[in-house]
Amino acid sequence: MGMSSLRHILLDHRLLPGQIIRLDARLYSLLEDIAAAQQRPVHDLVIAALYAAVHTNQAQTGYDRLWDELSPRGREVTALVCLGYTNQEIAQRLTISINTVRTHIRAVLDKFHVASKAELRLILAEWDFDNWVE
Repeated sequence: MGMSSLRHILLDHRLLPGQIIRLDARLYSLLEDIAAAQQRPVHDLVIAALYAAVHTNQAQTGYDRLWDELSPRGREVTALVCLGYTNQEIAQRLTISINTVRTHIRAVLDKFHVASKAELRLILAEWDFDNWVE
């Protein structure tokens, strides 16, 4: 059986053609425990986890693009919001009016398609904004 035939068979069965993935014993044991708690097969759990990882990666790539589209001031406001600053604290820190802060926040929320600062913090929770505080 030639390599292209094997690749074709693997793809027909939706197997990764480049490798068979071997999980270490500890990881597999953790997956078994989670699957048992959820009363589902390990295979289903692994597929769901892979889909979730791909979705998260695609979402973060989209957020990177949206971040790049923000103005420098919009980035500052976003960083301070994600660091937990109040609108008043952001206004004082950036020496702008609280209404200007609200305008920037509304624009950022609209751009990221979220309804609140809490949602914005949630979708950007993995981002490190500590370097925005001097």
